[in-house]
Amino acid sequence: GTQIWANKIKDYPIPAVVVHAKGKSYEVKDAEEGKIHVVDRDHISAMKSTSINGVEDMIQLQDLHEGSLLHNLKLRYDLGKIYTFTGSILVAVNPYRYYNIYGIDDVRQYEGKLLGTQPPHIFAIGNAALDNIAKMKQNQCVVISGESGAGKTESTKLIMQYLAAVNPERSMITEQILEANPLLESFGNAKTLRNHNSSRFGKYTELHYSKSGTITGCSIKQYLLEKSRIVSHQDGERSYHIFYEMLAGLSTQQRAKLSLSAAENYYYLNQGNVTSIESKDDEDDFQRVQSALEVLSFKPIEQEAIFRVLAAVLHLGNTQFEIDSKNNMETTQILDVALTGVVAGLLGISADGLNENLTTRCSVTRGEKFVTPLNLEQAMDTRDALAKALYSNMFAWLVNRINSIIDKHSKAYSVGVLDIFGFEDFQVNSFEQLCINFANENLQFYFNEHIFKLEQAIYDKENIDWTKITFSDNQGCLDLISKKPVGILHILDDESNFPKGTDEGYCSKVTAEHKSNPFFVVPKTRSPKFGLKHYAGSVWYTVHGFLEKNRDTLRDDLKDLLTTSSSPFVSELLKKDGVSDSVRKAAGASGRKRPTVASVFTTSLTNLIGTMSKCYPYFVRCIKPNNQKSPDYFEHTLVLNQLRYSGMLETIRIRRVGYPVRIEFDSFNFRFRPILKGKTPPREPRAMAHAILSALVISSKDSWQLGLTKVFIRESVERELEEMRSFALFHIVVTIQKHVKRWIAVQRYRRILRAIVVIQSFSRMQVARREYDRRLGAVITIQAFARMIKPRLEFVAVRDERRRERALERDRLRAAGQRSVGDVSELVIPDELETLLKNWSVSSGPATLSIDAIAELLDGPWKKYTYPVPEIPADVAGHEFSKFVSGFFQQGSAWSFTRGTLTQTKLKLKSPELEDLALQLFNVIQRFMGDPSLNDTEEMIFAVYLISKCLQFPVLQDEILCQLCNQTWLNPNDINAERGWLLMALCLSCFSPSERLHPYLLCYVTSHGFEGYKALCQQKLLRAHQRQSRSYPITLLEFVAAAQQKPMLMSVKLPDGTSQDVMIDSTTTASELGNMVAQVIGIPHPSGWTVTGNIEGKDTKMFESEEPVLDWISQLELPPAMHKLLKASRQLTPGISTKATDIGGTAASPDNEQGPAANLFKQLRTRKPKSILLTEGSDMEKQIDTMFEDLLKDNEEEEEEEEDTSHSHNGDTDALAARIQGSGAGVPPPPPPPPPPPPPQFSFSAQLGAAVPPADAAAVHPPPPPPPPPPAPLSQLISASSQDKSIVEAKNMSDSTVTAASRNSVDFSSAGINALKNQIAKNKGCNYNGTS
Repeated sequence: GTQIWANKIKDYPIPAVVVHAKGKSYEVKDAEEGKIHVVDRDHISAMKSTSINGVEDMIQLQDLHEGSLLHNLKLRYDLGKIYTFTGSILVAVNPYRYYNIYGIDDVRQYEGKLLGTQPPHIFAIGNAALDNIAKMKQNQCVVISGESGAGKTESTKLIMQYLAAVNPERSMITEQILEANPLLESFGNAKTLRNHNSSRFGKYTELHYSKSGTITGCSIKQYLLEKSRIVSHQDGERSYHIFYEMLAGLSTQQRAKLSLSAAENYYYLNQGNVTSIESKDDEDDFQRVQSALEVLSFKPIEQEAIFRVLAAVLHLGNTQFEIDSKNNMETTQILDVALTGVVAGLLGISADGLNENLTTRCSVTRGEKFVTPLNLEQAMDTRDALAKALYSNMFAWLVNRINSIIDKHSKAYSVGVLDIFGFEDFQVNSFEQLCINFANENLQFYFNEHIFKLEQAIYDKENIDWTKITFSDNQGCLDLISKKPVGILHILDDESNFPKGTDEGYCSKVTAEHKSNPFFVVPKTRSPKFGLKHYAGSVWYTVHGFLEKNRDTLRDDLKDLLTTSSSPFVSELLKKDGVSDSVRKAAGASGRKRPTVASVFTTSLTNLIGTMSKCYPYFVRCIKPNNQKSPDYFEHTLVLNQLRYSGMLETIRIRRVGYPVRIEFDSFNFRFRPILKGKTPPREPRAMAHAILSALVISSKDSWQLGLTKVFIRESVERELEEMRSFALFHIVVTIQKHVKRWIAVQRYRRILRAIVVIQSFSRMQVARREYDRRLGAVITIQAFARMIKPRLEFVAVRDERRRERALERDRLRAAGQRSVGDVSELVIPDELETLLKNWSVSSGPATLSIDAIAELLDGPWKKYTYPVPEIPADVAGHEFSKFVSGFFQQGSAWSFTRGTLTQTKLKLKSPELEDLALQLFNVIQRFMGDPSLNDTEEMIFAVYLISKCLQFPVLQDEILCQLCNQTWLNPNDINAERGWLLMALCLSCFSPSERLHPYLLCYVTSHGFEGYKALCQQKLLRAHQRQSRSYPITLLEFVAAAQQKPMLMSVKLPDGTSQDVMIDSTTTASELGNMVAQVIGIPHPSGWTVTGNIEGKDTKMFESEEPVLDWISQLELPPAMHKLLKASRQLTPGISTKATDIGGTAASPDNEQGPAANLFKQLRTRKPKSILLTEGSDMEKQIDTMFEDLLKDNEEEEEEEEDTSHSHNGDTDALAARIQGSGAGVPPPPPPPPPPPPPQFSFSAQLGAAVPPADAAAVHPPPPPPPPPPAPLSQLISASSQDKSIVEAKNMSDSTVTAASRNSVDFSSAGINALKNQIAKNKGCNYNGTS
């Protein structure tokens, strides 16, 4: 079971487990493949603990060979740990799956931490680069390398995201930098056989930083876009992502505008037979592209131009040619001219010019123009050259446009991130693979130079004692490819400059020149290819197309055609070839001569290496675990080859014995001086550095050396020094804080002490001052009051006199008819109203009194009662009446005071007849408000008629209320306005507005109410809300009370001869009145009481529980003419109308019980009455027995069977008393709010009598104060005349009822009730013991 290293099985030591020993050999089990091998004892070695458990930094491996590196990566890969350090070099194995290790918490974990103190991660490299900017004040770069499909592009995006996330200032520039990556990825990446998202161009992104460490901008440089992929690709591959994303993401209208269809229909896209990728959503990626264009501030016209060029390239690829002959010469012609017309339309050029240039070549010699027809192959090459030029130049424009947005040309330092195409070796390798592998050779050279050559040179220069490391140097391969004058690329440039040069001739020259070079491989058979020994292995290159791809020329006549485009974007696109002037000059181009691709690429690589050489580099080696792009699959041989050619083993060796951290003495001493903890350091820099390093505790002496000008230390020493420095700085800061806090505390104590003394002196002064001021103020107050008495009395007298004068003036104006704002006396009124004015006579009831008599009564003892301020709901504040006008008034109807007739109703009514009636009623309102010739009785008739019509037609109620609001709004005559508010109060006494109008009307009354009518109308609105309308119009009592804004009182007479005064309003029901009386006399929790009405010589009125009491009074007061009018109107408009529907009709009157309303009243009246009126001269005991016949009958049957009759009788009487007090069946209406407790001598009264209480009422039984309202106080309460001999009697609405009579009265005080109970028990042969 021992874990060992087994040699001689493969070309590297493999991990194995000993199964058992066989003599001098061991049988071991291979840990990689699980096979059993027999290995000689001399060919095995024990595995160290670092290899068994794995390490985060491979420099710590005790077993240092290829097998240990491979085994360590495999152990961590199986655990999901894809990152491993090799000193400051990060090895990243592509997991081919997503790990949740890149969130904001992970960013915070690595932010500001030293490299190596946290587990290996790509974020650690980004943080180290930022820290080095702060410490070394030097530009940094991160070189990400590896094979195609190893994860370089994703690593680049993660580095960029980390640098943006830790940027101290969030700004738009960081968002734009991040959005540039997916945009360029769509235009420059494609699916290859090895990678679904392979970068087909090189990119060096340089983030610019200010001195404070914030991102100020960014610049992007691109290298060698693979142009051949635009027009061709192998089976199983795709062209660039943007084509497929555009076709999947554009809307149907946009695709139709560009004449586009599915990707399978385009030759440039369907050659690989793959138009979609399983793990990629092209539609979503296109949305990200559009979002990136928006964030990067691309104009809409620019975005449209980009998509038009892309569509033109696709249509150009579908252009087909056919062979033709003309004048015995082979020519070509376009099969589908309409297709080239679409291309020309998209590019904004002439269709005929495009057709001509695709099939012929125009040249000018000595001023003479020659047109040469093209053969089929030349025509197709011309088509492809145009497509490649359009796309490649647009890609170069795109990079330059992004740089113009995000490159602010202001930087102090920079962090560069290199993401370049990985090393490639396909079955057929062409010119692009040669350039790509040449770039990787340069990166490997840069890596070797930085890690090995420069390192060893610095050690020699600084006299550092160490052993040199041998490494694989690729300088010879670079010279073979690019060294002048016989490098492979230079020979290619020379051959490309010959017009008749061929690929085969180029191959022959290269082979003849370099066949003896150790890095050059000659094919065994004659074929157009050659091989090169790269650092990553030998690669064979097929030279077919090398010259054409290197020239990359587009004919001048095609360029001239495109410059005539109507689109500024297209016309400028080919004027420049995407190469900067400096690169053109270095590549040897001059004038109109275009540099070759090889020369431009070589020059760009040289500049790139020069830029990175000025930076401190960090390396990220991306490793591809398998070729199948499958997760959890580790191919040992593939990974080992990548480790070998990347020089990872040599890197570990030089990092182990070398000193990667090198700091000058002055910088080292300045940074780590606090470690000496107050000791006086030597003045000589080298001696001070030695003293600092001697203070190390953990690191050994061989982990650092002192050179001539620098300190050479390893990463572990740097980490220990940083920790010691942080610890020392912490104690230094604490010491400084301690002394500073002590000094601050002392200063604060002294300030407090001085302040206390000052406060004490001021406090003593203030006490004395206040006492003086108090006495002085008292003297002045006494003097002021003494001097004020006489002027105050004079002022009050003058004020009262002026008030009287104003009141007299108002009365004079009213009497003189000054309430009119125009001549309204001639306004036409309805014929029915004219008839009423002629035939009006009071029928019966309180109206037998005159208006003056009732007005005089209102100034009696009840004058002191006024309406309390109502409680208005808070949500009414936002319901201004102007909002109702704009929302519900019909068009053409304005909200303004009207002096004459009204031509249009305010609200839209359901029929013309109703609208005509509403307009006639407006004349009634005008006459009521402004006709000075009307007397009090006529005004009463006008109001009764108006309200009767509103009750008859409920749909008119909101209209009439809106008309009244219209006439009271900005009324120039106060008396006229006062009449309008009186009429509104009278209307609200009988009906309430609809639910939609109620809050607006309440808000209007609250904001604009006229003097006393404000509170009056508020009370009526709140009281009548959500209650049924009255059945009859107002009474004379209501009219007078409203005119004087006085409350109404009703004197309810009880059978014992006493009466009880109760405040009522227009909506008070019989049950409410009965319950209020019961509550006033002291019955606890009164519920179910009501009253009855009686007029001598007439039938008793049996009130329903919710029937308004004043409706009965109004019915009695109405004259026969009014009854006749109501009867005629009901016959004309049968049915019941509500505010929610448009059903006409009114409730039946007593004289006419027709229609649904009559049936309803009939049902109510035919119900078994719950009270019996005690008539004059009848036997009270018999009537009481009759009232409780059923109850007493049941009790008699029970009494015959019981022995203890006394006990039974007591129980019966108790039950009877309970039922008399309202505990019977039925659900009584809610009681009114409790009034103040009445004096004990109060008892029921039951007579609706005089408006003035008895002469001795004030002395003997003063009226109780009005009860508080239950959301708002009750409306006006006033008593009526006693001359009509009418009676309102109290009763209980339970199963057993008791009523009060006008002549044979029953005392309902506590003594009276007990006497009643005893009388009942006596009639039944039982005794009453006096309990309730």
